[in-house]
Amino acid sequence: MMLTRPIIRKLIGLFILVSCPLQFHFVNAADQASLQLSSDSAILDPVDYMSVLVDPFNSIELEEAISASYQSLNNNSIDFGFTKDKHWLKFSVENIEPNSINKVISTSARFMRPLDVYLRRENGEIETLLLNNETNTFPSRPLSQFRLLAVEFTLEAQEKAEIFINFGAGGRATLILGVTNIDQVVKEQNFALVAFLPVAMILLTLVFVNLFHFISVRDFAYGGYVLYEINNIINLSHVEGFACTSSNPLGQS
Repeated sequence: MMLTRPIIRKLIGLFILVSCPLQFHFVNAADQASLQLSSDSAILDPVDYMSVLVDPFNSIELEEAISASYQSLNNNSIDFGFTKDKHWLKFSVENIEPNSINKVISTSARFMRPLDVYLRRENGEIETLLLNNETNTFPSRPLSQFRLLAVEFTLEAQEKAEIFINFGAGGRATLILGVTNIDQVVKEQNFALVAFLPVAMILLTLVFVNLFHFISVRDFAYGGYVLYEINNIINLSHVEGFACTSSNPLGQS
């Protein structure tokens, strides 16, 4: 069948229509807008301000990441699926107030997930806010009294800065971020604790019930149940992050 000019034009139009979203996804992020902050601002999951750099060989160091070309993050969330690649995230922050402010970068990452956070000021000075890997002990991490990794930073009056985050390799590369105040992080911690305690109390009750039966009838099956429930309590505390919080309740900055 011969292709007429109208059909050819329609095919070309269809090709352009299909390719536009792909081109949009890989827009260069050089002119990404800054996240404007004030003393009372609380911005959760600011993905519209972020850009991403994929590190497939886990070899990109901080100096290279700072000067590299990033791509816009056009997803609704930071979720790259199951991958062995590391990812660098970058976004700009700006203090719009005439005085200095203290803010907190909250994350959905627990201490098991590799996560490094850096701040680059306008004068080129780089501050290491968090190094969360096998070379850093938990008590040495900022704000380690919280179950989820969080870091605090200060911006001077009208100051702009860039945040660089290097996270995860292996497993699902997903992350929820927020730029908020310490009070908001405390509220989240308290809410999670309220949800955690009833489950822990039920498991603890089962420990005592089975321990009573073990002492009464000397049946080792009940002893096994005791050990099993204790293991559940420890595992739940570990997964939810409260086990590490208990080991270092005050934290160090």
